[in-house]
Amino acid sequence: MVSEGVTLVEFSWHRISGLIPEDWVVKVEGGNSKRGYLRFDEYKPRLEVRWEEFKKNKVPDPSRILKDLESRSRKEDPDFKVANRGEGRVGGHNALYVYYRGSREGFIYVFNCDRTMRSFILRFHFDREEYDRVRKISDSILSSFDCHPEGDMLSWRILDIMLSIPVGFELLDRRFYPADTYLLFESSYGYIGYERVGLASRVLRKEKLEDWVREKYRRSLGKTLKGLIWKKPSRVDVFGHEGYRYPIYFRRGLLRKPMDGYTYAWICDKMDRLYAVTLLKEKDRREDIEKVMNKVFESLRCH
Repeated sequence: MVSEGVTLVEFSWHRISGLIPEDWVVKVEGGNSKRGYLRFDEYKPRLEVRWEEFKKNKVPDPSRILKDLESRSRKEDPDFKVANRGEGRVGGHNALYVYYRGSREGFIYVFNCDRTMRSFILRFHFDREEYDRVRKISDSILSSFDCHPEGDMLSWRILDIMLSIPVGFELLDRRFYPADTYLLFESSYGYIGYERVGLASRVLRKEKLEDWVREKYRRSLGKTLKGLIWKKPSRVDVFGHEGYRYPIYFRRGLLRKPMDGYTYAWICDKMDRLYAVTLLKEKDRREDIEKVMNKVFESLRCH
């Protein structure tokens, strides 16, 4: 049972999902689904999640990883000592853990996911007087942790972003600001771009939506998708809002198939937010892939 007064919310990122306290926010994020890092902070660091892909013939030894972490921790904190060791379950996998004490206390869990071929380290941080509270929270996180989601669409939920992206897409570029979030995903057959800007009424006080697309969003995409061609937009309805649809074209190298697609841009006056979504795929791609790409747009909701 989670601590009283703690509300848990879902997070999903790089084929990892679970429940996390609502006031634990992402402060550090990097990498991709093969190797990456997440750190959730409250008013100080609370949880670190690391993962790294491995090969079948080189399966990491969780006990050795733990020993290396303990050795490194002793160098960083002279007061570090292991108070307890044990075994547990995380994401349906056997895990080893230690409960340690020092300048701060915490738990370190290490396990391998044989379904995605990734090794995981989960490290909780807390002060001694917080043990009972964080112990309950960590139990809830560990019991909900999923490192091998199924289905043809993956959920991406972090901060207050909620997206459904087809399996096979990797996060290629990102930008996180308090009022501006930009994400770009790549696969073997296409790209998906997403940007959300808060306080739209202020952002567009001296310019129109078309100006923002041309001066801001197009530049963000153009840094990665060099040579992206934009055509004249048409007015469309997007979730009950007046917006624009831009036909776009792109060639990823001379030997690759050309791509086409659309960028949708609109203002949600109910949330005072500005949105842009790009769906780009190889021309003449089979129909089922196009349907999957359309699911991305259908899963979006701005209010």
